[in-house]
Parts: sequence; structure tokens; C-alpha cells
Amino acid sequence: MILVGELSLWVALLMAAWAATVSFAGGQMRRADLIESGERAIYATCAMVILASLGLWTALLTHDFSIRYVASYTSANLPKIYTITAFWAGQSGSLLFWALILSACSVIALLTNRTRNRELLPYVSGTLALILVFFLATICLGSNPFERLDFIPVEGRGLNPHLQNPGMAIQPPSLYLGYVGTAIPFAFAIAALLTRRLDADWLATVRRWALLAWSFNTVGMVLGMWWAYVEVGWGGYWAWDPVENASLLPWLVNTVFLHSIAVQEKRGMLRKWNVTLAVSAFLLSILGTFITRGGAISSVRSFAQSPVGKWFAGFLIVAIVITAYLASTQLRDLRSTSELWSVRLIVRNRRRYGGYIAHLGVAVMFAAFAGLAFKREFDLTLSPGDTRDVTDAWGHRWTFLNQGISRYNILNREVTAVALDVSRDGKRAGVITSEKRQHVDSRGAPTFEPSTEVGIMGSFKQDVYVVLESVRGADQVEIRVAFNPLVRWVWLGGALIAIGGLVVMGA
Repeated sequence: MILVGELSLWVALLMAAWAATVSFAGGQMRRADLIESGERAIYATCAMVILASLGLWTALLTHDFSIRYVASYTSANLPKIYTITAFWAGQSGSLLFWALILSACSVIALLTNRTRNRELLPYVSGTLALILVFFLATICLGSNPFERLDFIPVEGRGLNPHLQNPGMAIQPPSLYLGYVGTAIPFAFAIAALLTRRLDADWLATVRRWALLAWSFNTVGMVLGMWWAYVEVGWGGYWAWDPVENASLLPWLVNTVFLHSIAVQEKRGMLRKWNVTLAVSAFLLSILGTFITRGGAISSVRSFAQSPVGKWFAGFLIVAIVITAYLASTQLRDLRSTSELWSVRLIVRNRRRYGGYIAHLGVAVMFAAFAGLAFKREFDLTLSPGDTRDVTDAWGHRWTFLNQGISRYNILNREVTAVALDVSRDGKRAGVITSEKRQHVDSRGAPTFEPSTEVGIMGSFKQDVYVVLESVRGADQVEIRVAFNPLVRWVWLGGALIAIGGLVVMGA
């Protein structure tokens, strides 16, 4: 299966190149046979990418350390769930994951437009195929996940401890679905520029895909914030570092895009502006992928070192040049064959209520962000049996009693944990535990620098956030205690935004 997967990558590249060629040719020559051939080539490309993905997962799950990617991101004692998610933990795997999602979305877009947008569809298919050509060529020629080592190591390096978190099992797929989802509106925008038409069916199709991308981007950002909060140990959820900002930019553009589409639906205005926004959202998603996986900028959130940064830079430059040329030469002539002046009342009302929920979520989230202004932090040094009193921003007195440290081995790590008995205003509140973890391979050899698992005692009023900084001697600990107000309201706001998006999507 591994060899089949490796060969499938090259077949997928050839199929995508064929799809791009015959789709554009079919559109220009109005040849139905070429158009159909291009669509079938997209389906074949998707099938080949699925086979390649299954090949890589087979290599990961069977611990085939002769493959560089497997040896670099897994070990024999890595829990199975993280062995599976190692698929997108590194550069080449995440690029293959991008291609997998893009090919699947391309197939869905073609199947859902079999009876409409026929004049646009050859150019939509051709544009999506070109994007696939870029990613597949980058994988095959620049960062192949099936690259073999000159020797077979006894053990793999293992997965970055920060990625061994449940949030990382679902956050990258959510964020990538948000990124990839922008490719469909982009392809329709390019088709609209080439054919100089923008009808109501185009608008309906683009709105749903833009909403899908926006919803998954929202979920991905919120999960990323939660991961940073519970895993990294800095006590915050947004550091304004490049990777976080990279996901924020297409989200903001898509937010404007969705509002702009609503104006067009009601008044028939902003058609040219919508084309521009669709293009911009996709280009910013490519930029975000480049920053996240391209290794161009150092960040605590960027886990992949990239040999393909120049590929992304080149693609981004070419895409900007081509789209700018098309916009400058043909956008002025873009026309609409029909205007969507009204929609059914029940659908309009559902969209309105979904919008209300999403806007409420945004308001709740940003109100919760203000809570960080009242954050308080304390550095404590405690021996077993020692107690310390501190006061939070609300005036409550908290007492921390060190119950001592414990050391034990579990799964693929050696753990040093401290347990603190916590009281608030003289009443016992519970126990908070924070850990230092040294990850090891199956032979017990250390694999990464020690990581920290924070302890959190939360409520909708505030989180009590405890970080084990270090252990002095045999049992004295240095800990950092932070009182973070309103953090749970951030997660609630993110959930409301996602729910609102789903409600609108179903309209």
C-alpha cells in the first residue's frame, strides 16, 4: 500500500495537469467532450490523492521508519491517535493533507454544479486543477512524504510534545478546511472574470462555500486559541504572533465577503467588489499556509521547517500577477445575466437569525478579551506542606497548600507532578495539578525538551491557572499562579459564532 501511495502521487499530478489543460481548452473551444474529460480527470486526481493518503497513513501506523517522514514525527510508543494525526504534523504530510481536502472539495463543487453554472464550470475546473498541480508538484518534487532514508533507524524521533494534545487532532483539519474552502469561490471568481458574467447561481454557490470556509476558519482559530491556552503555558490565548495573524486575515476578508454578498442579494450591488474579495480571501489563505508551513517566519505555533518556501512564494507571486491582470482588464466589463432581488421569507429569516447568533458570539468573545486587563500573576516557591495566600482581581483570598510532588512513567513520557490543595476565602475549592513531562522513545531515551502541562480550575468568572516552572532539589517547586478572568466566555463566544455559521449555511 505504501508503494501504491507513492506512485499515486505522480499519477495524481499527471491527472491534475491533464484536467487543467483540457478544461480551459474545452471552455475556449466550447467542446463538451473536453470539458467532461477535465471533470473526470478531477475525479481521478481525487482518487489518486486518497490512495496516496492511505499509503502515508499505512506507513505511519506500521511504523515504517525507513520513510523519513515516519521516522521524523512518530515513535514506536506514540499513542495511536497521535500516530494518526502525525499525518499533518510535518511539512510534507500537511501539504498532502491540503491536496486531499482540495481534491475532495473540487469533486463536491463539480458534482453540485452539474446542472447549473455550465458556462463557468470549465474554468472553475481548470482553476482548481491548476491549484492542485501546484500542490502536487510541490509534494512530488520538493517535499515528498515517501522519501526514503539511507538507513532504517531502530526508533523514530517522536511527535512534538506540544502537538500531543486532543486539540491538535481537530484544529489543523478545521483550519485547513477553512483555508481550502476559499479555493472554490476563488475558482468561480476567475471563471467569472474569464467569461465576464456573474449570475444568481454563481452567487448562491459562492455564498455557501465562503460560509463553509469562514465557519471552519472560526473553529480552527478558536481551537488554536484553546490549545495555546492549555498547552503552551503562557497563560494567554492570542500572542499576535505571525501564525495566529495568518489565520485571522482570511477570516476577516471572508467576514467582509459574506456581508457584501448579503448586500448583493438584497440590492444587486457590489458584484465587482465580491469578485475581488473572493480572490483576496484565497490569496491570504495561501499566504497563511506559507507562513504556517513554509518556515519563513519563526513562531511558537510553526512546527514545520520547510524546504519549499520558494515554491509558495513563487506561486503566490504568479497568482497575484494573473488575478491582478484579469481584474484590471476584464473586471470593468463584468456583467450579470440576472439579479437575485429576493429570496423566500423563511430562508431570509433563517439567515438573519443565524447572523444574529454569530454576531452575538463575536460580541461575547471580544467582551471576554477585556478580562485579560484584570489578570493577576504570582510566582510562588513552595516546599511540601507550605502554604501561600494571594488575592485575585475580585478581592478573593486564595490559599495554596503544596501536597508534594510525585514522579511516574505513563505511555511515552516521564512525569513530575505537583498537587496543590486550593481554598478560596477559607473554603476548600479543590486540587490543581501541574506537570513537567519528559517525552521518551520506546527505549526510554529522551526525545524533546521537557514540556509543561498546566493545571486549570475554571468557572465563568475566572480561571485559576497553575504552571509548574521548575523543581529545586528533591521536592521544592517553583510555580506560577495566574487568575484569568472571563476565559470561558471566549470559548462560548467561539461556539456561538460557529453555531451561527451553521444556521446560515443550512438556509
